[in-house]
Amino acid sequence: FSSGHKPQERHTTPHHPRSMSQTKEIAIITGVSRGYGLEIARSLAKNRPGIELVLLGRGAPPEDVLSSPSHRFLSIDLSDITALPVTLTDLFQDVTKDKRFTKAFIFNNAGSIGLGEYVSEIEDFGRVAETINMNVTSCIILNSIFVKFFQPISDDVVVVEISSGAAFNPYATWSLYCSHKAARKMFFQVLAQEAKMKSWNLKTLSYCPGVMHTN
Repeated sequence: FSSGHKPQERHTTPHHPRSMSQTKEIAIITGVSRGYGLEIARSLAKNRPGIELVLLGRGAPPEDVLSSPSHRFLSIDLSDITALPVTLTDLFQDVTKDKRFTKAFIFNNAGSIGLGEYVSEIEDFGRVAETINMNVTSCIILNSIFVKFFQPISDDVVVVEISSGAAFNPYATWSLYCSHKAARKMFFQVLAQEAKMKSWNLKTLSYCPGVMHTN
């Protein structure tokens, strides 16, 4: 999937064929090159045999995570919101073709602290916009397209937000990160409310793992 060209407008409604093969489970995970995202992938591969893994990140995870033919990696820049909708639509069309899932997970793990500066000292507003795209806009795009494709063909859908105390508490010099985590928390709360209104078998989970060393 190439994002090196300007994407063309296209119809993005997923196609659901009459005859589908049953696949046990699938999980989409962002930020898999290292740290918590990598450990999520390893844990799922070990504890849920047969699960299909779709791993998204700027850098490839270690080979042990990709040892199964049902585990695939796509190098993707989540801050490139112009190419992202087309890239994800192409990916999910391929992943869901002629399939039905007992359970579909998405783990929203990728994120960046961005500028660690006092509000009065922020000057690189281009970096501000890039960080917003990375942490918030891409999250909205990814989950909107994920739900569109997977909710109709999955018995259960689980949307997991890897959150932080920054979604609830202010921290000096973390104005961007705190704002982004709070925005994502509310986004998933709205998704949960909409799922209830539509009687979908979709659950959202906000999980705060605490302080981690990602290297």
